[in-house]
Amino acid sequence: MGLFDILFDKTEPVYEKKETFKVVGIDHYTQDIERLKRINPLYRCEPSLIQKTTYVNTKIFKYYFTNFPVKLVEEPKNEHDKNAIKVLISGRHVGYIAREDCLHIKKIMAEYPKYFVDSFIGGGDYKIIESNGSVFDNDYKISINITIYY
Repeated sequence: MGLFDILFDKTEPVYEKKETFKVVGIDHYTQDIERLKRINPLYRCEPSLIQKTTYVNTKIFKYYFTNFPVKLVEEPKNEHDKNAIKVLISGRHVGYIAREDCLHIKKIMAEYPKYFVDSFIGGGDYKIIESNGSVFDNDYKISINITIYY
């Protein structure tokens, strides 16, 4: 394979393993997480419209979240944990990897330099529109998980 082939190789890497981890400390970064919110147009629909769809009796969240790109940043000078890894989503600091997972993730990052990180942000205000048109409002604590493919 020549230099030209390497520069223009568009094949996607194949990942053999994946692991999912919970992001902790998100309560300290609510302002940055709020900035990742996007309005879910379904939430604003009239119940009579929802009744005609497959969304009847399902949670319709008020917001969905921008959840890419995801970057893991080691923080060797972190005053609480020299092995700390902070999680950035779309450039926003949203929390940390749990202390007990940091060494394992650092090993993955070192051994598999082409690893890929994806995230899922879930929760928030939602409503359920029942088939009879009744509306049930509630909220669900926001949580963030990241998945590392390597």
